[in-house]
Amino acid sequence: MRVVLFISFLMFASLISAQQHNDTVWLKPVDISAPSDDSLFMISVSGKLIPADENLTVENVLSRYTPVFFKTYSPGGVATISHRGFGASQTLLVWNGFVLNQLTLGQPALGGMQVNDNIRLGIVSGTQAASDFAGGLSSYIYIDDVFYRDSSLERSLIFSGGSFGTGSASFFSDYRIKKSRVSFELSGINSANNYRFHNNAEGAASDEWPLQNRVAASYYGMTVKSNLLIPMKKGDFRLSLWAGSQFNETPAQLLSPQLPDNESQENRFVRVSGFVPLISAADAGLQFRFFFSADTFLYCNKQLSISDGTATQSLATRLNAYLRAGAGHEFNMEYYPEVYRVVSENFQKPVVNTDQRLNLKYCLNRYDAIKLNVWTHIITRNFNKLFPLPGLSLSFMPGNSSKANLKKWKWLNVYAGLARNMRMPTMNDLYWAPGGNPDLKPEDAWMADMTLDIRNDGFSFRLHKRVSAEQFSWNIKASPFYSRTKELIRWTPDSSGSQWHASNVAESRQYGVEGVASCSYAWQKNKITGSMNATRVFAQDLTSDKISTLMYVPDITMNSSVSLEHGIWSGGYEFHYTGKRFSSSDNDRYMPEIFLHDVFFSVVKKIRTNQLTLSVRLNNLMNADYQYIAWYPMPRRNLYVTLKWKWNE
Repeated sequence: MRVVLFISFLMFASLISAQQHNDTVWLKPVDISAPSDDSLFMISVSGKLIPADENLTVENVLSRYTPVFFKTYSPGGVATISHRGFGASQTLLVWNGFVLNQLTLGQPALGGMQVNDNIRLGIVSGTQAASDFAGGLSSYIYIDDVFYRDSSLERSLIFSGGSFGTGSASFFSDYRIKKSRVSFELSGINSANNYRFHNNAEGAASDEWPLQNRVAASYYGMTVKSNLLIPMKKGDFRLSLWAGSQFNETPAQLLSPQLPDNESQENRFVRVSGFVPLISAADAGLQFRFFFSADTFLYCNKQLSISDGTATQSLATRLNAYLRAGAGHEFNMEYYPEVYRVVSENFQKPVVNTDQRLNLKYCLNRYDAIKLNVWTHIITRNFNKLFPLPGLSLSFMPGNSSKANLKKWKWLNVYAGLARNMRMPTMNDLYWAPGGNPDLKPEDAWMADMTLDIRNDGFSFRLHKRVSAEQFSWNIKASPFYSRTKELIRWTPDSSGSQWHASNVAESRQYGVEGVASCSYAWQKNKITGSMNATRVFAQDLTSDKISTLMYVPDITMNSSVSLEHGIWSGGYEFHYTGKRFSSSDNDRYMPEIFLHDVFFSVVKKIRTNQLTLSVRLNNLMNADYQYIAWYPMPRRNLYVTLKWKWNE
C-alpha cells in the first residue's frame, strides 16, 4: 500500500508544480559563500513561495514544504529534526553563513523566526553540504537575510489568529538614510495550545477513548530583527541583528497524570552578524564576516524539583578568498575560527573552547557546463589533533553553456559527489556531570550521492503544439544517497543501571532516495500549480549483530500540494504523509502511519501601491488523531485566519 501510495503521488506531482509569484525580481548579491540558486542538491523556499502569504515560522515551512521531519511533543514545543535518517544534532542551522546549533545539545536553534519576503530559506544536503560546512552529516538548513540597496522600500503588517487561543502578529519596515538602508522587524506569537484529543492510553478500543483537553502545553515568543546596509566601493557592508525570547511548557505523556504548570523551558538569545567586502573583482575576491551570540537557557521541573540554567557566548569570524585563473580554474580558501564559553549548573566549571576550520577548494570549469570540485576541510579543537575531511564532486549543467552542441542538452542536469564529514562532540557530551566524557572522538561519516535533474526547457515533450513552454513547465529531480557513520556518540547506563555516560559505541548507515517533482500550466488569468517532495530512507543501527532501524526515523515522508489561481483568488489542497516510525531500539514497537489533509484559500486586493491579503487555512481536515512521538497527541482539526497589509514607498 505504501509503495503504491508513493508511486501514485510521484506521478501526480509531475502534472503540477510549486506556486510562485512572478511580480518580484530577485537580484543576486556578490557573495562567494552563499548557496547557489542553480544548485541541483538544494531545496529552497522563501516567503514568495508560500501560499496565501501566511504568517509562518521557519519550523512550519520546513515541515510542510521540504523532506525534513520534525519529531515534536506538541505545537510550539520542543521539536527535533530528522533528515535523510540522521538526527537533529547532525543537521546544521546556518544564519548568514554562521552555524547556530546549540553548543550544549548540538541541536538547531531555530528560535521561532517568522518567514517573510525578506529571508531566503532552504536545505543543502549530502556532499554539497559537506563541501560548505563540516559537521552537518545529513544537511544544513540556511536562513539568509535578503536585503539589497536598489529594491523598493516595503512595509508590512500581519495579524493571524485561530484555534486553541493562538494569535501572532508581525511588523516589517525598511528605510533609507541617504544611500544606506535599514530595516526593522518585530514579531510575536502566543497560544494556550489547549487542544482536544482522544486519549488512547485509556479504553480498550478507539470508540472508548475519552476526549480530553491538552494541559501544560502553552507557548509564547517574541523576536526582533534589524538589518543595516551601507554601500561601499568594493560592495555592500551588511550588519544583522536577531534577538528573541521563547517560552514553552512541556506537556506530560498520556501515561502520566497531566499536571498544570509542571515542566517548562525558556530560551533568550541575541545574535549579531556582519559582512565586509574587502576585495571585489572579476578574478579575485576577499570577504570578511563576523558573528556574536549570547544565549541563556532555563529549564524547570517543579514536580521533581529540578532546575537548570545554561549561558553560552560565541564569537566567530570567516575570512573567504577566491582567485580565478585562465581556462576555468578557481581556487577558494576560507578560514573559520570560533571561540565560545559555556557556563552550566551541570558543569564542574565554565568551559572555554576554540574551534578552527580551514576549507580549501579547487574548481575546474569547462564550457560553463562541466564542473569538477575538489575540497578538504581541516578542523581542530583547542589546537589539538587535525582532522582532514576530503571530498569531490562532478556536475553537468549544459544549460549554462554557450556552446550549441552542449546547449541542446539543457533539459538534463547531473551531479555526483563523494565526501567525508565529521561532527564534534557537544559540550554536554564532554563535560556534563556526571557522565560526560572529555576523551570522546568525533562522529566520522563517509557519504555519496547523486542527482538527476530533468526539466522541460529544451525537452522534446510538449503538452500540445499550441502550448508554449511558458504556459506549461515541469521539473523532476531524483537523488539517491548513502552514508556510513562510525564513532557515533551514545549515552549508555553502567552495570548498575543508575549511572549514564557518553561513549563512542555506535555505528550506522543511512541510504535511500529523495525526489522532487513540479509542474505548472497557465492560461488566460488562470494557473494551476503543484509540487511534491518525498524521501524513502533506510536508517540502520549496525552496533549489534542484529541490524535494527533507528528510532523515530520515518521510512517514507511525503508532502504534496495543488493550487489554482484565478485573478485575485487562489486556493489549494495539501497532503502530508509520514510513514512508520519505530518507538523502541529493538524495533518491537512502532508508531502508525500519519495521513494529514490541509486546505487553504486567499484573496489579494491591490489598492494603488498597497496590497491587502486575506488567507484562511484549515489543517487536519479529516480530524485525524495522530502522534509523532508515542503518548504525545497532536491537534485535531484547526483553523487559522491571516490578514496582511503591505505597502511600498
